[in-house]
Amino acid sequence: MPLLALYPSPSEAEVRRASDAHAHLDFLKQAMALDVTDGDARGAEAIFEQWRLFSLCHSDVSVQLQRLELASDESVLAVTNTS
Repeated sequence: MPLLALYPSPSEAEVRRASDAHAHLDFLKQAMALDVTDGDARGAEAIFEQWRLFSLCHSDVSVQLQRLELASDESVLAVTNTS
């Protein structure tokens, strides 16, 4: 007799999206400083969550890097264009 699941199992697309999200977060953690900030968000996980929520509200968003500026000996400023 098969067991009935209380929750539906995730689709292949949902599993792929979750895997992609983990890969993107892992990249951000390696590429960004521990104290990276984007306004009020601090740290790669907080910035990733902020971007995730933004993309839920704006399904066709595009963020393009315009330039990187050396703001100080320990700080780089990323200038982007969001449309």
